[in-house]
Amino acid sequence: MMIKTTIKQLSLTVSLAAMIAAITGCNSEPELQTRAIQNTEGLSGETIIPLFNESAHEGQSLWLATSENEGLLLLDDEGKVRSQIKGSNELLDIRQSVTIKGEPVLLAASVNKESNRPLLVAVDTKEGSLKTLASLPSPSFDIDGICLYRDNQEHVYLFMLNGRGAGQQWLVVDGATQQTVSREVRELALPPLSSYCSVDDSTHALYISEEEVGVWKYGAHPEAAPGRQVIQLVQPHGSSAENVAGLSAFPGGVMVVDPDTATISGYKVDGESVEEAFAFKVAGAEAPESVSVARDSDSTLRVGLFDDEADQYLAADVDWKKSDAAADGEFLTILPEVQTPPMGRFGDVADDPAIWVNPDDAHQSLVLGTNKKQGLFVYDMQGKELQSFTTGRLNNVDVRYDFSLGRKTVDVATASNRTDNSIAVYSIDRESGRLTESGKVKTDLSEIYGLCMYQPEPGRIDVFVNDKDGTYQQYRLKARGMSIAGTKVRTFKVDSQPEGCVANEATEQLFVGEEGAGVWVIGANEDDGVKLETVAKIGGALVDDVEGMAVYAQEDHSYLVVSSQGNDSYAIFDTEKPYAYRGSFRVGLNAAKGIDGASETDGLDVSSANFGGVFSEGMLVVQDGRNQMPSSPQNFKYIPWKSIQSALKLD
Repeated sequence: MMIKTTIKQLSLTVSLAAMIAAITGCNSEPELQTRAIQNTEGLSGETIIPLFNESAHEGQSLWLATSENEGLLLLDDEGKVRSQIKGSNELLDIRQSVTIKGEPVLLAASVNKESNRPLLVAVDTKEGSLKTLASLPSPSFDIDGICLYRDNQEHVYLFMLNGRGAGQQWLVVDGATQQTVSREVRELALPPLSSYCSVDDSTHALYISEEEVGVWKYGAHPEAAPGRQVIQLVQPHGSSAENVAGLSAFPGGVMVVDPDTATISGYKVDGESVEEAFAFKVAGAEAPESVSVARDSDSTLRVGLFDDEADQYLAADVDWKKSDAAADGEFLTILPEVQTPPMGRFGDVADDPAIWVNPDDAHQSLVLGTNKKQGLFVYDMQGKELQSFTTGRLNNVDVRYDFSLGRKTVDVATASNRTDNSIAVYSIDRESGRLTESGKVKTDLSEIYGLCMYQPEPGRIDVFVNDKDGTYQQYRLKARGMSIAGTKVRTFKVDSQPEGCVANEATEQLFVGEEGAGVWVIGANEDDGVKLETVAKIGGALVDDVEGMAVYAQEDHSYLVVSSQGNDSYAIFDTEKPYAYRGSFRVGLNAAKGIDGASETDGLDVSSANFGGVFSEGMLVVQDGRNQMPSSPQNFKYIPWKSIQSALKLD
């Protein structure tokens, strides 16, 4: 097929003065001069994306376009179709330099409207060719909009939207194996009439346009917190123009097109700050529906538009100085190897894990996990559920060893029970690993919350519990027949709400977390007074809330691991003065194992025991507050310590 087209080689430059005038309102909106791709009427197009830098075919620019009756088209400056994938296509997005099977490709995603199946295509701009990589399954809804996103792990995702508010995020390229895949990661609750989206990879921002309402920003990362931010609201909700349709993100901002007024607006987005940077009347356009933006240089945006009324592709350039918008902080990414089944219900349910090391065979060790709505769950090293107890609304759990109960030596687990403000006590059979409910220690706290245990010598086990008002109490466990009781031996206080704590027997220290303030240390024995010493304050490595804490104990060097819930990371400090900060990491998606990352972590535990295999140097277990791939109730993830050790260069 040949389309007789001539794109006039115009060099469009919109002056900075005109943009300033537009922003200040001194003049009416300046016109954005466009160049038309002639003789493409009748294609029933929808989107055209400029390709550059890699567009080396005979020194010409190339354009990737969709057509309802011709499919996916690769056009050059002379209007020739260099390559074509026949079909009925309306939707389109691209990512440059995606590595697939060891080769960097320009990856395009489109949708065959007849089959409702997304299509992944490799675009070879040197040869001027298109090659189908994969035809993905159809989702459970009609696809009205798509956009691509590439994360820090080089995974590529496809967002699919439906105009009735449904949305899904799929993993389509596994960055580790460099293979195309098709795996649902999470469901999205979006506004109705949402059919255009675009992602700024540098800030992990997903932009969605809601017809007749405005433009919203969501988190694009699979572990992003729920919620949205207003970018633009149209009248009468806000002061912007009459409507919104297509949009396209670029580093540090987003461009939006209004088909009713034939205007485009650019917004600079820096965190919570949103600033309208320019607004133009699109010359020669009657009803531009879609817009695609690609950076041509540090000072120019190349723009592709489709005019629905004239059934015409348009192109233009816009001056735009490279934005210095703050990107999400870069963290080392560690992959989980095992996960437990999801809890039985959605919501804030799972909270805190504890690792029980089997004294005879560490491979037969257990992970205990609390359920804030139900009780305690017990898992093996493969994540399989072995036992459960409907003890009450348990929050934090911990484990210690070698406790005389009757004529037996048992290990002990305790958990803070928010149902009756008590300490729930379990004995662990050292041979079978079976747990048994073995008592309850009443407290006089009004809102029991966090808990941890301390064992300074064989046979003596203490339990620390705290209250939301900042009060800490220390209890000593005692055997009473075949039950376990406790006696309060100390009380101290922090200034605001605590939760996580951990005792380090080697140094007789207790590390305590104050959610909105930081981490403190105090002597762990009952005669150590009430004075707290600073370990790390909120800001820098820790972002509130400070949640779970645990000690990775070794003979020569130990580390404190802290859940920095506010930025979904985990910080590591030395356990001895000056409590040096050793680095932070995040738990990312393990596509090969089908395990998502971890985020919004409440509790965690760590052990240096040799559990074998990938856990030969020990393991970290974390609660996952947003369990994805697919969207599921919360659970727990197991992470090899040697991956953390290697990434952070720890001893």
